[in-house]
Amino acid sequence: MEIKDILSELITVVTNQLGERGNPENFDLEELLETLEGYYEELDEIGEFYYYEDEDEGYNFEDDDY
Repeated sequence: MEIKDILSELITVVTNQLGERGNPENFDLEELLETLEGYYEELDEIGEFYYYEDEDEGYNFEDDDY
């Protein structure tokens, strides 16, 4: 399952929970919903993720410029 799909499900669940039961006193569901929607929008701006097909290439997290 992709990250956007998971976020979409979480947004739906939180929205339904807010609609049915309101915002609980001990947790701010509205803030969580805003955060999840922000993450979703950021993923929309980034576009699709892609992975290296060549396993030998791997990921290099070192900064070679310094």
